[in-house]
Amino acid sequence: MGACESSRVNGRSAWTGVAPALIAAGVPAVLAMQYKVLDDMAILFSQAFYLSLAAGLTIDEAVTAGRLAMLHKSS
Repeated sequence: MGACESSRVNGRSAWTGVAPALIAAGVPAVLAMQYKVLDDMAILFSQAFYLSLAAGLTIDEAVTAGRLAMLHKSS
């Protein structure tokens, strides 16, 4: 299940989106999208992200791997 726009806020409060609310509740790390993402790109990102985490990379490194997977597909 996707959660596009899960980091969007309504303009009145920075904590109205799902991702900001999770952070406010104490979740140490949240991965969210501010805009819609095509399913095939989300799949590429997720595969690279979770493989990177399983290989012992940090969350930042795993996010970079996911972004690079999408970049290489789109070019």
